[in-house]
Amino acid sequence: MNIKKHYLGSKPIKCLAPCRTGILLLLVILFLFLPRIGVAQHQEKQHFDRSGKEWFADAKFGMFIHWGLYSDLAGEWQGSKNAPTIWGYDAWIQLFANISAADYRKVASRFNPVKFDAKTIVSEAKNAGMKYLVITTKHHDGFCMYDSKLTNFDIMDATPFKRDPVKELSDECKKQGVTFCIYYSIPDWHHVELPARLSTYRWHSQPKENADPNKYIDYMCGQLKELLTKYDAKMVWFDRGDPTTFHEPGKSYATAVNAKKIVETIKSVDPNILINNRLDSAYDFITPEQEIPDNSSTVYFESCMTMGKAWGYTTYDETLKSSNLLIRNICDISHKGGNFLLNIGPRGDGSVPAEQYNRLREIGTWMKINGEAIYGTQKSPWREVPDWGRITRKGNTLYMIVFKQPSIGFAILNNINEVPIRVRQLNSSLPTFDLRPRILRGGLWMLVQQQFVQSDPIVFALDFAPGVLDRIEK
Repeated sequence: MNIKKHYLGSKPIKCLAPCRTGILLLLVILFLFLPRIGVAQHQEKQHFDRSGKEWFADAKFGMFIHWGLYSDLAGEWQGSKNAPTIWGYDAWIQLFANISAADYRKVASRFNPVKFDAKTIVSEAKNAGMKYLVITTKHHDGFCMYDSKLTNFDIMDATPFKRDPVKELSDECKKQGVTFCIYYSIPDWHHVELPARLSTYRWHSQPKENADPNKYIDYMCGQLKELLTKYDAKMVWFDRGDPTTFHEPGKSYATAVNAKKIVETIKSVDPNILINNRLDSAYDFITPEQEIPDNSSTVYFESCMTMGKAWGYTTYDETLKSSNLLIRNICDISHKGGNFLLNIGPRGDGSVPAEQYNRLREIGTWMKINGEAIYGTQKSPWREVPDWGRITRKGNTLYMIVFKQPSIGFAILNNINEVPIRVRQLNSSLPTFDLRPRILRGGLWMLVQQQFVQSDPIVFALDFAPGVLDRIEK
């Protein structure tokens, strides 16, 4: 929304009754002398083919799960930690602590996550309002969290657990109506056919002279076909790890990794399977990490983010983002037309820290009331982000998601020339607040009093006559 900040003194504007014509006239005169608030600009449609993939564009909110052998180490190796930054000592601990393949196999030999409960994890995701789930089937360490027939370095063969948690999560997602997706790492510090020169920072736990990258790419394609056919996954979330992976002078990354072959393998299983952008080829969406992009992207995006600092579990990742901030992130991302993929990190025993579940439950409480303003919505019709909150659209309805009182006391939606047919406050447990919508100088003005401001965003649905919102962008 193209709104400039205008200040009318330090005190909030008091409630204005519609019949107080003198005060209303003063506001009109004041507005005429303010710099013109620009009209909405036309936005290019996001480049996303919805055919067969509507579930992703409508879902908006998903669960990421980083879980593997590294979770059992909990951010520590032989008395060494990386507190307080954590960087490198969660899911990347084998590389950063320089753990040999033999020592890492010993971690696998004791890995026994008997507290893993797929039903609870999927239930917590669903109750939080998450519509899909992405699990790390193989991270950079090369250890497979599923029963792979192409390696013995997996949870069925290398650990005493003897269960397939990916299968259990897939089955549970199907039972509970959550879309199941997989994460798959392109680098592999364990597989001998990935040359060290093409690995992350050129590090490998068991480098092989004359390793053949084509054999490793065949291995990846074989595992992807396994995962997509056995577990009915609807998305492959690739992770390159670092720009050093598959860096070959004179070749593009997509050529070096043979992205064409990988994509063809995936599409041979199901042409509607989604692929993220980390192959640098044929992607459906981009994946900004730990950040929310600005409002100008014409490519569909999914912001992935941790609750604290770490992706995988560490004992010293103690400060989590507040549920209020995480809810605002959902609103901000939806306003900009993307999805939010929020990570949890189970412990090595399979249990999930209570604080992480608490955050999900607090988010779920808000989503149950206000999900109408998130699911299945389009991005805001305006380019600029308002100072008072966020906006989404669904059909003939605009959703005003209020974070705070606007700097001038009014939320102004430019290029709207009709008042809504009705205004609905989604949280009916709060006192009913009156926006008092009116048309002034080619825009819809709504009074947002300080009393509207809640600890978590409050949402108003503005239902318009057919065609009114379509004219915003023209």
